[in-house]
Amino acid sequence: MKIMVHKAGLQRRLIVSFLAMALLPMLIMGYLATQQSSTALLEQTKSEMEGLAGKAIEQLDTFLNTNQMHMGFMAQALETPISMIQVGMAPDAGTRDQNVATIVNYIKQHPYIKKVQIFDKNGDMKFTSLNPAKETKNVGQEAWFTGAVKSQQIQFSELFVASETNEPTLMMVKALANPAGGAVVLTIDITGKSVSAPVESIKIGKAGFAYAVNKAGYVVAHPDPGAILKQNFNNDPFFAEMLRKKKGIMEYTWENKKKFASYQEFPALGWMVISAADKDDILASLDRMRTVFLVLGIVIAALALAVAWLISVRLSKPLIQTIQKLTDMSDQVTSASSQVSSSSQHLAEGASEQAAS
Repeated sequence: MKIMVHKAGLQRRLIVSFLAMALLPMLIMGYLATQQSSTALLEQTKSEMEGLAGKAIEQLDTFLNTNQMHMGFMAQALETPISMIQVGMAPDAGTRDQNVATIVNYIKQHPYIKKVQIFDKNGDMKFTSLNPAKETKNVGQEAWFTGAVKSQQIQFSELFVASETNEPTLMMVKALANPAGGAVVLTIDITGKSVSAPVESIKIGKAGFAYAVNKAGYVVAHPDPGAILKQNFNNDPFFAEMLRKKKGIMEYTWENKKKFASYQEFPALGWMVISAADKDDILASLDRMRTVFLVLGIVIAALALAVAWLISVRLSKPLIQTIQKLTDMSDQVTSASSQVSSSSQHLAEGASEQAAS
């Protein structure tokens, strides 16, 4: 019975040893491979997201440069009303109608342009491609107006919802002065969609995308039109860090999901262009790798168990036979020792009896 117990224990120890030798290296290799793959995947994603954000900014810059050409065309096409306003004269109806016709034809070729206006140096509207009755507000204190007057360079307003179209709109602005000191401000309204398209076209993985936020924290470009000028990140710590650093890579949590993001400032508009994706989405391929390792581990464990059992059976038989022989020999030695001890005792007893007699 003791031999059977020893046999079962020996087989069990052999099986455990074989399983450990088979599975332990695989577990270590799987862990190291997963860790290295995770680091490599995040680095690759970081590089790709930086490239996408940079590409979006290049496209934004190209688009704005193209729109600056529109400003040059309008300054020449509207030379007559501009000159009149610079010297304090209001364009007559004939001049206005003629120039409006020019603008309308130009807009047909560039439909993202929605409106052209001329303001005098005080901020009063003196010419518009739309109905003059709708354009009566003085804009002398608006940031885009004062900025254009001070810089003499083309400026861009913040994104706003135009009353005529009820759509997000961006205004391109330039102050034009004559040698006599007269000045006007020429403005061109362009659709926000045409500006934000390079950002909104970026897709990352299954659910990742790019968006842009202005300095006030409002979303100005986003695949979801409902988020534009409504969603605000001004109170979120991650956005404050973006504003401070201007460019970089970061992780943050949004709506209970960990995000991995690349961000870069576009100074011409004061926008922060952000490409972001769920970290779980990025690491999804690693989950598949873990599943493969798990299945592979189960298969190897089953094979190792079968092989270990066969080997343990083959090894245990000769070992048990050897143990049996050693046990038999031990029993024989013990028996012989007992016999010798018994004989010695009898001899001792006999000697004692003879001495007593």
